[in-house]
Amino acid sequence: MRNFAKMCAQIGDMKDYVQGGGGNASCKHSENKMAIKASGFTIGEITETSGYADVDYIKIREYHTDVKENELTEREANSTPFTMSCVFPDADGNKLRPSVETGFHSIMKKYVMHTHPVYANTITCAAGGRELAETILGDTDFLWISYINPGFSLTLAIKEAIEQYESHTGAFPKIIFLENHGLITTSDDADECLELHIQVNEKIKKHLGASDFYQRINLKEDGDSFICTDSYVADFINCFGLDEIEKSVLYPDQLVYLNAAMKDGKISFTDKHLEIKAQKKEASAIIETFAAFCYVLTAIKNAGLSVHTMDDAATGFINNWESEKYRKSIANRK
Repeated sequence: MRNFAKMCAQIGDMKDYVQGGGGNASCKHSENKMAIKASGFTIGEITETSGYADVDYIKIREYHTDVKENELTEREANSTPFTMSCVFPDADGNKLRPSVETGFHSIMKKYVMHTHPVYANTITCAAGGRELAETILGDTDFLWISYINPGFSLTLAIKEAIEQYESHTGAFPKIIFLENHGLITTSDDADECLELHIQVNEKIKKHLGASDFYQRINLKEDGDSFICTDSYVADFINCFGLDEIEKSVLYPDQLVYLNAAMKDGKISFTDKHLEIKAQKKEASAIIETFAAFCYVLTAIKNAGLSVHTMDDAATGFINNWESEKYRKSIANRK
């Protein structure tokens, strides 16, 4: 668990990899126990003793095995309560709700890191991203999972892809790109899991000639609001216009934090700054998500690529997904 906490502390402090409560991490640390980031927490808040839920990953893995076609709807509907039934109480007898993506963590190596890095997402959110990943990574093997709804469906898609990969290569894939979503690395060694995560992103960044992520993401408290006057706010408005936020839905967290906040009237823009009416933790998640969105969209444009967006069915699923509403509500109360 010490290595797990160290891995999470390093990645969790990198806003170009983790924005708000996005992403998740896990560690299998006993015969059937897996520690996985709890909903409402950030990766950076994980320590050896807090920020995660312990689950019986063997039972969860079995739940996603041999699923018949006529069982798909019922299994998906019951996946959250089933996962909760696999949670071990903490020392105080409480059960934290594990990440909505606990399923795919259960089928991977000892350590798993899943984030939404701005560099990897520059290609996962671009047309022809898979082919670009092949060019960038060269002989390094990886899986590319076409966009599919997070949770149960994504776990089944990843499971099938891993099985096919293993049957062809005899090895377990350690790098997985999720189209319009993010990056996963997994290993039985925490250092390798962390290093792979960073190496993949650095290769993408170097190949595209991309700039560093914004060095400063500042919020200034102003009464019951927070104000951001960072230069990327004006740059985005001048280059794209506010309509681009609704028009170009790149990944789920954009909908959960940014687009939902706009719809709820929590965000307002002038030509030079952004104002957020929310509690500090929610405001931080919103501005970090906005900064990442600005960076990815700009990087795609600068690389001469075309944007690949989520379709209406995918956005509708996220907007109505109870698990994401729960994650956001818990985070907002802290």
